[in-house]
Amino acid sequence: MDSPRSLRRLAVALLSLTPTVLAQNKAEAISKCLDEAGVRNVIDTDSSWAAETVMFQKRLKADPEAIAFPENSDEVASSLKCAREAKVKANALGPAHSFQGNGFGNPGNLVINMAAFDEVSYDEKSTILTFGGGTHVGPVLKYLWDTAGRHIPHVRGSHVGVTGSSIGGGFGTTSRYLGTPMDNLVEIQYMLYNGTIVNAKKGSDLFWAAQGAGASFGIILSTKTKTFKPQFDKAISFTLSMGDLSPEAGAKALVAIQDYATSKDCPDTWAFRWSMMAPPYDGTGYFYGDPDTFDSVMAPLLKKLKAINSNTEVKSTVLPWWDLEVAVAGPGMNQPDGGFLGGRAFYTQSLTTTTDHPLTVRQAQILFEGTTLAFNRTDMTKFAYLDLWGGVSRSIKDSDTAYAHGKNLWLIRWDANAIGSFPSDGISYMRAAIKPFEDALVKSGTKLRGFVNYADTELTEKEWSSRLYGGNYERLKKIKARYDPEVILSLVSSVAPGGATAEASAVESNRLRGEEVKYQGLTLYVSKPHKSLGYKKPGKRTGVLFLTDIYGLKLKENKALADEFAKEGYITVLPDLFNGSPAPSGDAPGFNATEFLAKYPPSVTDPVVAKAIKYLRQELKVNKVAATGYCYGGRYVFRELDSKGGADVGFTAHPSLLQTEEIEAVSKPVSIAGAADDSIFPQPRQAETNAILTKIGKPFTSTLYSGTTHGFAVRANLSDPQQAFAKQEAFYQAVRFFQAWD
Repeated sequence: MDSPRSLRRLAVALLSLTPTVLAQNKAEAISKCLDEAGVRNVIDTDSSWAAETVMFQKRLKADPEAIAFPENSDEVASSLKCAREAKVKANALGPAHSFQGNGFGNPGNLVINMAAFDEVSYDEKSTILTFGGGTHVGPVLKYLWDTAGRHIPHVRGSHVGVTGSSIGGGFGTTSRYLGTPMDNLVEIQYMLYNGTIVNAKKGSDLFWAAQGAGASFGIILSTKTKTFKPQFDKAISFTLSMGDLSPEAGAKALVAIQDYATSKDCPDTWAFRWSMMAPPYDGTGYFYGDPDTFDSVMAPLLKKLKAINSNTEVKSTVLPWWDLEVAVAGPGMNQPDGGFLGGRAFYTQSLTTTTDHPLTVRQAQILFEGTTLAFNRTDMTKFAYLDLWGGVSRSIKDSDTAYAHGKNLWLIRWDANAIGSFPSDGISYMRAAIKPFEDALVKSGTKLRGFVNYADTELTEKEWSSRLYGGNYERLKKIKARYDPEVILSLVSSVAPGGATAEASAVESNRLRGEEVKYQGLTLYVSKPHKSLGYKKPGKRTGVLFLTDIYGLKLKENKALADEFAKEGYITVLPDLFNGSPAPSGDAPGFNATEFLAKYPPSVTDPVVAKAIKYLRQELKVNKVAATGYCYGGRYVFRELDSKGGADVGFTAHPSLLQTEEIEAVSKPVSIAGAADDSIFPQPRQAETNAILTKIGKPFTSTLYSGTTHGFAVRANLSDPQQAFAKQEAFYQAVRFFQAWD
């Protein structure tokens, strides 16, 4: 079964040189566009490509189409324009620390590297800090401390991007009493997909969406956040050790810590991380309250823990505030670039629990027994912990921000780090390890929740959207439809098209742009490009011959798809193959498909197709004909690609009734889009077709779309993100192929 990440790139190019040529043509086209706009860029033929595609997450491979390096907002706008013109997705790249590889987006994206946006400023009057979209934690915190002696909550990594970590939650050691970085944002400056700059402030949909899903809605140019003056000049770093315990005693210790953390005895200024590397059972923490009160603060907890193990020990060190910052986030806090990227091949899973569903001793024991105590791999190392959340989150509601984190109590992280390359069964092993704990939570009525910065790459959209956003996801999808209607911004776990976007697509399909005309007794739907589009090459005029499925001219989706080709600059003609009597589009009682098809053999349909080609060439004056066919019409694309056929290049999606001799007769370039589950053109038949075309030696591509069935390229279920993506990708497969052979 494909992983959710692999499903992000459903098109799998098969055979021949053409897929590589097309991909390279696209990369070169983007590079040319960026060059003309004065934006520095690299593609995979450049010597610096390997260095520019390095990321922290080594398990995944960066596979963008190109990388742009804008120096200012105008160049960001130019980069987005180039992405739209090339029909590729785009996303912003910060310091490349994303655990999911989000900075490099989905395969085939234009990555917009924000490294030049490293400015930071502090307003003394408002005490607001502004930082650019390419900044690192270390330099930003150092600037703020040196300038104003102030602090913002942050993650435990000096080289990590401030923007990406903040919009993903960014839980840090001061978050229990100051809130997460996400909670303290006051304004986001976005550049939307069309180059528009928007300053999103609290109360706006875009600001709300940024708090947990910001990368899905635009390129973040800069961010403003609250800052805080530490109450004390010094803080405490401490360790708590309980040594070796039985699994039951270890579970009781965790619940004792939980009881203490949710009691009045525990101040919000007490931060704690309980290790899941047992044995031994221990933890580390920080205390930001009055250092002189630390012993009294710890006393109630120690009393509980020593009842479990009398040898429980606490060691503490008092440090100046900034020294503690360095201890928390690393020596890069004092370095201009925040240190170094680093990285490893790893897989992360995360869960959060809430104060209204505290862990039980049994649940805690299941967690430890299934994960750290059962871990027995020699090709991976484990890394795991529970961060105590709680604190000010008690007053936060899930609906306050896009990321649902109201009343969070524990943040649980379970990692595997590969010693060499990541093992093929590593993910399934780690998922199986935590599954009993997840089942125990669900059995008790606890909903599974996660953490955006630690999002699981292997969850389906339904799973991760539920864990991260809960009931907020429907609102996010509507905001996505409003602010990114072309779905240009796209990454591994971005807000997917669907919901409002699917509704918008349906509305759009009702506004057909073409018109029906009569030519020598034949009805044709003709859709012409807007005058501003022109044609792809001066002096050339390629027309698209659109050959439909059995639902013909009356199916609105067919006409809407013809309009889409017109939007790409191709005058498009859709002939009525069935003389006004196509197959009914619904479940019509008494309809017999076999009898219907028997009425329209090649002897009937070939003359209709020939007349449509004549109309294109003689009446519309096209120089070349690109034939595109779906289901029934796909067969006739092949028939028009033989040595006597009237088409110059062809594309077909899930063709039906295709005969071997028709494949063997192909003498011109052809591209095929196949459905993974297609009883009419099944995968074995697709493979046979590919083998025949390979033997012929003419240029071709063959692409398989997983999660699809026969008819998806026209009649996809747009509420299913996978089918919606496949339909769109198949369309652009045709467009790119026509462009390559124009």
